[in-house]
Amino acid sequence: MKIMHIASGDKWAGAEVQVWTLCAELVKQGHAVSAIILNPGRLAEQLMQAGVTVTVLDETRFSFGKLLQKIRLELRRTQPEVVHTHRQKENILGR
Repeated sequence: MKIMHIASGDKWAGAEVQVWTLCAELVKQGHAVSAIILNPGRLAEQLMQAGVTVTVLDETRFSFGKLLQKIRLELRRTQPEVVHTHRQKENILGR
């Protein structure tokens, strides 16, 4: 299954650890897992090490509209079967 996660990744705390744990396990089970992370940092690095295809779209560099446009393009390119979002902003962008 092709699964896309959209998460902030602005810090390394409970939610980010959960995203990493879930994605790493999905990769181990043979799923094609990708992630759009809205901040460079530890989450993006840990996901890459776990075999997740990561796209970093730095939310400090792009407006909300530009993020939406870039996420839409990435979703069209990857065509995931499932999109899993984390937190309110990511839920709005992923919808």
